[in-house]
Order: sequence, then C-alpha cells, then structure tokens
Amino acid sequence: DWHHVALCKTGSHYGVYRDGVQVNYTYDTHEDAFSGILLIGAYIGGAYFDGHMDEIRITQNNYFEASPNAEFADAITVPTR
Repeated sequence: DWHHVALCKTGSHYGVYRDGVQVNYTYDTHEDAFSGILLIGAYIGGAYFDGHMDEIRITQNNYFEASPNAEFADAITVPTR
C-alpha cells in the first residue's frame, strides 16, 4: 500500500501526518543547528526502511498549511498529482 507521509513544523509545533490525518505531535522550543549527514530511510543503529519511497521533498514553507496540535485534531490536504 502507498501512503502519503508528511512532517510539518509550525513555530515550535511538529506534526506527523499519514494520508492527511495527524498521527503524532511534539513541541520543541530549541533552536537546533544541524551539521551532520541527513539519512532518509536509515537508522543509525543499523536497521533500514524495508520498502519504497518516491518523490521525497524538503521545503522551507508550510506547504500544507498544517497546524499541528497535541489533540491530533489537524488534517492536511494530500496532493492528488
């Protein structure tokens, strides 16, 4: 099965969405600066994602107009094309 998965950040609020429905949330006020390698589909402990990924995109803006919250009450519109 194919699924649309998105991690969206708004201010200090982070939400994970699966097929448009918010499934996870966290709040973090730290100003992190990342300088390491970005791994997608790999786990530092040695386990890897067993499946296929397509059209991975990293953007700077709130493309889905997400508003993540602790009640998991948010939703986003999944692109159809």
